[in-house]
Amino acid sequence: MPYQDLSCTFETKDEKSDSAMFSGVASTTDLDGNREVIEAGAFEPIPYKLTGEPDILMLRDHDVRQVIGGWTRFAQIGTELHVEGQLCLAVEKARETYALMKARYLTGLSVGYIPDRSSIRYDDRSNRRIVRKASLKECSIVARPANDRARVLSVKGEFGEMLARCGLSDSDVDILVNEGLEALLERRDAQKPWGDVTYADPGYQDDKVRRYPIHTESNIRAAWSYINMPKNQRAYTSEQIARIKARIIAAWKDKIDKDGPPSAKADLDDDYLPSFLETPMDELRVAHEARALLSQLKGRCHG
Repeated sequence: MPYQDLSCTFETKDEKSDSAMFSGVASTTDLDGNREVIEAGAFEPIPYKLTGEPDILMLRDHDVRQVIGGWTRFAQIGTELHVEGQLCLAVEKARETYALMKARYLTGLSVGYIPDRSSIRYDDRSNRRIVRKASLKECSIVARPANDRARVLSVKGEFGEMLARCGLSDSDVDILVNEGLEALLERRDAQKPWGDVTYADPGYQDDKVRRYPIHTESNIRAAWSYINMPKNQRAYTSEQIARIKARIIAAWKDKIDKDGPPSAKADLDDDYLPSFLETPMDELRVAHEARALLSQLKGRCHG
C-alpha cells in the first residue's frame, strides 16, 4: 500500500482528559520522497460511518495492531488535505504518542491508500508517478515524514480550549462581552429553530443555523428527502453531505426501519417549492398545504 508522509502541527487538550485532539495536513500535491504526487481531491469522497465519523483508521506507523484513536474530520482545502483526529488516551500507545507529540518529537502524518490503477499517470521526464484517484484506508502518525513541504497549523491556546469545552466560539464571547447574556441566548435560540433536538446538520453553513431535525419519524423522512435534492446540497461540501446523510440514516434505522431509507430519491417534487423558503421543514409544511388544497379542489370538481 502506498504512503505519503507529511509533517503536521498538533492541537492537544488537557492531559487529564480521556482523549486528546490534534490537527494537521495529511496530503498535498507536492512531490514526495517516493517521487509520487497525489492530486488534490484524489481521496474524495471520504467514506463515513453511520455515526458520522470518517471510516479511516488512525494507526501508529501503519501498524494495524496499533489503533490509537480515530479521525474526526477530513477536508480538502486547495492543494492540501486537512485532518483532525482524537487520540484515545486509555490506550498505552496513544499515551506514548501524545507525549511525543506534545514534546514536538513526533510530528509526521502518513496516508495509506489503494490507488485506482486506471488513474495513475507516469511522467518519465521528471521520473514521477501521479495518482489522480485512490481509496484512503488509513492515516498514521509517523516519525519520519517523506514530504519536506509540511504545513504548520495554529495551535489553540488554553483560553480557546476553555471556550471550546464550554461550547463557545470567539464570536460568542464577543456577543457576551459587548451585548450581554440575553443577546447570546437569543442568538443560540435562532440557531436552533426546532429547539434542543438532534439535527443532522449541526450548523455547517455560514449562519450556523442547525438544520434537518431528526427527532421524529416525519422529521427523519423529510430530512432524507431534502438532503438528496441538488439545490439543498449546493450549500455543503461533499464531506458535510456525507456526514448529514450518515446521521439521517442512523436515525432512520433507530426509529423507522433497521434497513435504513429505501433509496436516495427525493420524495417531493423540487420544482414547485417556493425558492424563498429557507428551512426544509418550512418547505415541507408548504408542500403539504399545497397538496391538501389540491385534494380539496379535485374533490369539488368531481362533486
